[in-house]
Amino acid sequence: MSSSISSSEPGKPSRAVRIASFTTAFVLAWGVAWAAVWLLDRTGIWERLRISPSMAGKWDPAERDPISRDYQRPGVPTGRHFHRRAGPFVSEGRILADGARHRGYAYAPYDAEPPIRVEYGRLGYRSEFAAEPGGTAVLGSSYVEAAFAAAEDTIPGWLRSDHGIPAANFGTAYTGGEAVLSSLDRFVMPTQPAHIVWLFAERADFGQLVEEHRRITAEPGPKLGSLLDTLRSASAGFLVSALRSADDTGRYWRSRLGGATGPERRQPLPKQRFRIGTRALAIQLTAVPSWPIVTEARPLLASVLARMQRVAAAGGADLSVAYVPVRARTLRGLGVPPTRLIPLPRFAVGVESECEKLGIPFTDTTEPLRIALRQDVLVINPVWDTHLNAAGMRVVASSIAEMLNAPEN
Repeated sequence: MSSSISSSEPGKPSRAVRIASFTTAFVLAWGVAWAAVWLLDRTGIWERLRISPSMAGKWDPAERDPISRDYQRPGVPTGRHFHRRAGPFVSEGRILADGARHRGYAYAPYDAEPPIRVEYGRLGYRSEFAAEPGGTAVLGSSYVEAAFAAAEDTIPGWLRSDHGIPAANFGTAYTGGEAVLSSLDRFVMPTQPAHIVWLFAERADFGQLVEEHRRITAEPGPKLGSLLDTLRSASAGFLVSALRSADDTGRYWRSRLGGATGPERRQPLPKQRFRIGTRALAIQLTAVPSWPIVTEARPLLASVLARMQRVAAAGGADLSVAYVPVRARTLRGLGVPPTRLIPLPRFAVGVESECEKLGIPFTDTTEPLRIALRQDVLVINPVWDTHLNAAGMRVVASSIAEMLNAPEN
């Protein structure tokens, strides 16, 4: 007597038929769910309901580390709309120290930083400083949000304390020009600001303009990560959870067996050393945008600026732009041999030129940051978190205040 996988009891379908039926049903359910999300997003239902669903598009799958909530920022368009994470919520702790340690960096000065409390409102923006009618809204990416810093150490915080400018924080990480424009129109203008400041970060914003444009034109529908978020709360959720649990287990055993990740891996400090006043510090550099990316981004930037200006003017507000350079530009000439940083093209000139065509006030914070460095003021987080630190954000706030207080403004 022999048996076969296709054998079955009389009156019941064979195992092969059952497997095929289950597979077909699963694929159909997946397709229907994908189509439903795609169609619902096109109706603008999220806008009418005034909610920001988690399935409506995220930049990357959520990281599985203790600080993922602090650094993972929804900000990518699905079709017409840009969505924000849900709020309100509060984050507390030594974010820089914990993050560096998790990534394997032992950088003692971060441990000396006091714990911070970061608050977010209903729309997912930092809410420590309420947006006021007639105030100043600062828009941009993580350079504005500064999720690692106390509210008073952010650019809006320094604008308030040093210059008496009632600034509000509308920064969201992984946000480019199209998302900033969407936020301006939907969330910022209802607060009736008198001034809008877009903080343009050389390190990321050229690339974000290009990436957003490509996603809007080539991939207007929800992404796989969005669909997984939807299915996790539906019938296929158990499968998604099992796959992610298996990946977490694999990462754990890889770390135990020699392929260390996270806290088990010890990251060496960067080899590049720079002279900041009397100190020689190891500082982690970041990528510089390429010529092709900047060239592709410039017409996109011109379009975004023109539309931002129209939206601001319709609400009785003025628009201005502040440019923050990539750190290799601010550190050039301060290297301790054998560090050599080649001269970089001044990409700020292109942004300034587009602003000038539209009559938009512009400030380049490169030289103020370099002056601070030469005066023994460290203006950047040296390793792991490659943003401006509190001192750097204070310098940028001073440049913005000078621009806002100029007679022609």
